[in-house]
Amino acid sequence: MQFDAEFRRFGLSRSNLPTFDGFIRLLEEIHKLDGSSFTVAYTDPEGDLLPITNNENFAMALSVARPLLRVFIHRKGEVEFVLYHTRDV
Repeated sequence: MQFDAEFRRFGLSRSNLPTFDGFIRLLEEIHKLDGSSFTVAYTDPEGDLLPITNNENFAMALSVARPLLRVFIHRKGEVEFVLYHTRDV
């Protein structure tokens, strides 16, 4: 996971995964992002950068995590997802 060129690794139990909102709260806590507007994305197996904006996107991201899920956190406006809608988090 990267934010401001900072890399962090942490584990999630596959048997007790959070919802998208819980995952966002975890990221806010780990990176001290309270009040910051940011977007979250992951790389799929083809190397495309895809947004994580809801439970469905989060589940898709987790389904391709073999063995790791690479997550990228960007300040809102730093990265544009041309075909995908991002929401304020």
